[in-house]
Amino acid sequence: MMTPILTRRLAVAGLFAGALALTGTIALNHTGGARDAATPSVSTPTPASIVMRGKPMAGMAMPLASTPQPMASPTSQPMSMPGMNTGTSGAAKPYNVAFARALPYKVLVTEMGMDDMNAMVPGTTSGMMAMDAHADVRYLFGPLLHTGSMPHGVDVLPGGRYAFVSNFMDDPGTAVQIDLRTFRIVRRYRVGINPTHFVFSPDRRYAFVDDFGSSDVYRLDLSNGHTTRIGFPQDDCLHTHGNALSPDGHTLYVACAGEAWIYTIDTRTLRPVGHAITGIGPYDVKIDGPRHELWVSNQLGDSVTVLDERSLKTLATIGLGKGMTPSLLALTPDGRRAYVGDLKGNAVSVIDTASRRVIATVPVAAQPFGPTVTPDGRYVYEPSIKGSAVTIIRVADNRVMAVVPAPVGALHTAIVP
Repeated sequence: MMTPILTRRLAVAGLFAGALALTGTIALNHTGGARDAATPSVSTPTPASIVMRGKPMAGMAMPLASTPQPMASPTSQPMSMPGMNTGTSGAAKPYNVAFARALPYKVLVTEMGMDDMNAMVPGTTSGMMAMDAHADVRYLFGPLLHTGSMPHGVDVLPGGRYAFVSNFMDDPGTAVQIDLRTFRIVRRYRVGINPTHFVFSPDRRYAFVDDFGSSDVYRLDLSNGHTTRIGFPQDDCLHTHGNALSPDGHTLYVACAGEAWIYTIDTRTLRPVGHAITGIGPYDVKIDGPRHELWVSNQLGDSVTVLDERSLKTLATIGLGKGMTPSLLALTPDGRRAYVGDLKGNAVSVIDTASRRVIATVPVAAQPFGPTVTPDGRYVYEPSIKGSAVTIIRVADNRVMAVVPAPVGALHTAIVP
């Protein structure tokens, strides 16, 4: 007989098992007691164009038949990728690993323990234990560390001393702080259901993490380990996933993956203060600092929305092609290029930020999720879930330079300074 905790974990993990389109508002029970911050009166965005709301997965998208599908017009044809040949497991074959080893970067990778987001989650205790046995964070070439059940996001605190990993299937939800000098967990934070990705305040005192399951955001006090829950008015930021922080640290931008908008939070008051309409299923948001723009990937809209950071007005909508289902995105340090992982397209879309055009579509290992650009802007590291590998792309010509196996279910990467 399965325990109540295991039963609940299997139910949440069932989000990965297939596509489920829902109409109307999805209600979730919130846990953790009263909210730590008051909920302001903010009007709920109701774009007239939305007639049906889809429920995106934290790692896998669902098609929404009624969603308009803008088509991209890339200026270059997709190229064949070395190492793309896969075995029956779907894992990509290694390619040019010696080149990858010689690169001067220390790369962390989360491995969620599932090698296919389309696969049914095991429905037995032994099956869940087997999944957990392969759930780690590791250096791409180096040691691994078991942080919890199904590690999801990994981000490094500026300065490079600590990394933070979210454990998507822990019950209750947790985020861990890792000392990168010893590669050991030094603090475990209790957060909401299904935490995903982190951003850090400029003074390095706080981290903010989204909770996909509880549809909240948590602030982590890095000095004392305390956590503060941030809710949304009328719970209308469903499935928070992906965030960005303004350069001054005063405004947090949060993607509401179960909606068609992003929210802004005043980090001084911990109160939501506004919203901006995007495409359906906004899954990630990043700031193009040189252009003062917000770039949002729309998982159910097969598109990227560009917003003015100050006014939150829409500047452009960039189509990626029908069925591409964008996941996370990354911008080069100079703001000239955006790289977007396409889960179903098994590719990375490269966008010229000035012209707002897709200039390349780079095939990578299956089910790419969270691309990361190296601090010098030379390479993109793209982990792939089903491919259980990290593909390295050279920014200068968008050429695949290496494919490095990273079993099992590589989800997210971070570069250690």
